[in-house]
Amino acid sequence: MRPLQKVETYPDGVLDVYTEENRTIGEKKGSFRFENKTIGIQRYYEAKNSVKSYTIALVLKVHHTDIISELDLVLIGDRQYRVRRIQYIPERGVDLLELESVKVKVREPAPTPTPTPTPTPEEPDENIQGETERP
Repeated sequence: MRPLQKVETYPDGVLDVYTEENRTIGEKKGSFRFENKTIGIQRYYEAKNSVKSYTIALVLKVHHTDIISELDLVLIGDRQYRVRRIQYIPERGVDLLELESVKVKVREPAPTPTPTPTPTPEEPDENIQGETERP
């Protein structure tokens, strides 16, 4: 810790980071404590007027990590967000995450195959006589 460096706290909750695979939630990468930050007017309009044109739902502060990338999804409770931008603040050792609220299809478990009964060949009944051809 540098002299006069502020001790960072993350009192607002825990977020879970997942990979995004084929528009579904993939493998869990980790969990991190976070602090909510305000969305400034300049940041809001920069995102709105960017080429990608997205709306920022949250800005969160987390401890600096290389695990989170801009290709990941973040779950906070039952809400899903896509990471849009990560801004590293080296003098404080934190990352600011810009998150966009999204709906992502949750990966459903693979269906378990149900065994299909194999048909057994029917044995001919000896009491029934087959039809005979008539001339």
